[in-house]
Amino acid sequence: MPLPLHRLLAIAFAAGLAGIAAIPASATAQRLTQASLRAMAANLLPQAEKLSGLKARRPIHVAVRTRKQLHAELVALAAADSSPDRNASAVVLQRLGLMKDTANLLDWSIDLTTEELAGYYDPKRDTLYVLSDVPHEGIRAVVLHEIVHALQDQYVPLDSLHATGRGNGDRALAVRAAIEGQATLAMFLYQVRELGIARPGSDPLPDLSAIPRDLLIPPAIEPLMAAAPRIVRDEAAFPYMSGAGFVQLLQRKHPGAFPFGDNLPVSTEQVLDPERALLDRRDDPTEIHLGPRAATKETGVGGASRGGEGGAATRADAATGRDATGGTAAAGPWKVRVEDTFGQFALTIFLLERYSLQSASLARGWDGDRYQLLADGSHNVLVWYILWDSPAAARRFADAYRQILHTRLGRSGSVEQLEVDGRSVVRIVDAEEGADISTLPRPEIRLERTAR
Repeated sequence: MPLPLHRLLAIAFAAGLAGIAAIPASATAQRLTQASLRAMAANLLPQAEKLSGLKARRPIHVAVRTRKQLHAELVALAAADSSPDRNASAVVLQRLGLMKDTANLLDWSIDLTTEELAGYYDPKRDTLYVLSDVPHEGIRAVVLHEIVHALQDQYVPLDSLHATGRGNGDRALAVRAAIEGQATLAMFLYQVRELGIARPGSDPLPDLSAIPRDLLIPPAIEPLMAAAPRIVRDEAAFPYMSGAGFVQLLQRKHPGAFPFGDNLPVSTEQVLDPERALLDRRDDPTEIHLGPRAATKETGVGGASRGGEGGAATRADAATGRDATGGTAAAGPWKVRVEDTFGQFALTIFLLERYSLQSASLARGWDGDRYQLLADGSHNVLVWYILWDSPAAARRFADAYRQILHTRLGRSGSVEQLEVDGRSVVRIVDAEEGADISTLPRPEIRLERTAR
């Protein structure tokens, strides 16, 4: 999914901010001052250096922010957003049944980020910010977390890391997991040692990847988060908890290693299963490029699969962008509102929400995807191409999505299995009621291994 808007803290992170959430404000919080924050950061710097393995190369700049100031900054960032269609991300989630059609995602994201953030590091200003109303009992952990981000930026510019995920929401989330995971792991190590609850042995922490992400989100304390759609809640916690688990495993297998350079994940699959997909044998996903579009006739409606598992005409359509007669047709009225990558993590959440609680395994075997939200002026249609490691994995997912389509009122669509360069691709069409999917364009599909 696109990085802007629908991911928690998305507006902030689109600007390159690295932060920490889920430490809410308290009515009894002691007001933080600039002088006390500066002294606290100086005191915590040696511990942050030791826990992260990153020695400071220049001074750490700090500043206090109020929530009013944070809200104003987020509004300004949103206003400066150059995206031509900032509501498209919300429409994609709505088409997939993951968000209510009435949700105003932009305003809601700003309010949610304002509620959630406890501190953040801004690489453009080279400054660590902490919110003035963070509870006293949690403030030192917040400051240490943000110091690690400031140290990261002194070794690998965080702006450049964020830039690697532009145009690919899954990659952007994986990069955030590396950035937040290192800082969160250092913060957890600091907390267990301060509290004197370290486990016996060399590693004071349990396996962080096995801890449910929901534990980071106390609903009674954070009302906006509690009311958020599951995909937003889970993607909020993913960079912190799953990222910390990823970095923890990386450092267990390769002591002293950092989650950057050759160890930087380029997909959420590599964060979720780092041993199989990254650390033992690097398995980068395949990028799906959708080329010039040509119109072609669609016949599968309501979840029917045109061509079964991909007849000769279907394979030709997918590989060449031509219609079944071999001629190239005009693109017609359809315009692309947004194009992006969903990724294995978001695909897992989608299946859990829309199919069954036992369906997470259906996302395994994902090797890349690309979707477009198309509009003809009156209707929106989601067209989604998902590449699979095997025909069997593609078939299982296609069967599941057919059932999802059949259970959704006011929708039409189709599910196809295609073959592109000898690989199995599932093509999903999920349309609003009344949309004429017979005029949808067919793009040329090109597969390419992800560049690092």
